[in-house]
Amino acid sequence: MKKFILKLTALFALLVLAYTLVFSVTVSLGPQYTHSYNAAFIDKAERLKSINEPKIILVGNSNLAFGINSEIIEQKTGYKVVNMGLHGDLGNRIQENMAKINLNKGDIVIACYTSFSDDELKSTISAYSSVENHLDLYRVFSTKDIVPMLQGFPEYAEKIVRRKISGEGQINTPSIYSRDAFNIYGDISTQRSNIIEFKENMLTVPVIDNKSIARMNSFGKYCEKHEATYLVAGYPIAYGEFSPSENEYREFQKILEEKLNYDVISDFTDYFFDYSLFFDTKYHLTSHGADIRSEQLANDILAWLENNK
Repeated sequence: MKKFILKLTALFALLVLAYTLVFSVTVSLGPQYTHSYNAAFIDKAERLKSINEPKIILVGNSNLAFGINSEIIEQKTGYKVVNMGLHGDLGNRIQENMAKINLNKGDIVIACYTSFSDDELKSTISAYSSVENHLDLYRVFSTKDIVPMLQGFPEYAEKIVRRKISGEGQINTPSIYSRDAFNIYGDISTQRSNIIEFKENMLTVPVIDNKSIARMNSFGKYCEKHEATYLVAGYPIAYGEFSPSENEYREFQKILEEKLNYDVISDFTDYFFDYSLFFDTKYHLTSHGADIRSEQLANDILAWLENNK
């Protein structure tokens, strides 16, 4: 038994040493995803930290990045807006944690999820490329992320070395999927038109499980402790020939409202958009679609504010 413990201790020490060496090499090479889409999180976090007055913080995945005109919401509500929406591979939990970077009294956190059971980190490359050497931003990860982050670190380190050697890590290639495509609010501001073709079985109604409800209610309590408000709003729903029925969406919203301890401020059917208003995926809107969606969201916010004076 003693030999086994010694071997286990030695193995652990070797693993720690190996990770320390690889981490040191990675840090010394410097950030290699500086211009990538995910690196926009760095700018979003800076905007969030810079605003200490009551603000609207939008939380969710790329449906927000490719579906919001924050300026419209600012003008209609009078609140400064920070669009933290980034990437579905990070999962809802991490994207909720982004709001905690600077959450203050009077803030309104509005979650716009496309998948309500999307709790876990799906891609460690997405995670690492979002924060890179900005160690203060690692706070968005929790203990649940330690194991997958450790498991994914060697792959990330390999990519960093390859990008450094090839020079790819410092090339800023203009693209709608790049850091430069975002404006100061955290919206993708590049003009977008419809390029997606919808087909049968592409569209489904979300599902919600008790685990996710518990997470959402826990996040709501966190917001309350910081004298902020947690709300849930609609997401872009492609509605047409291949879409589920209106009643199915209404039934889902009814279940969500019954289980959630916080307000759902939208009628999801108000977020039905014609297929022509979608850009390249079933959740990404064209520029015109984003304007329409932002007008609707601003109206939902104003209605909630009026009812909660």
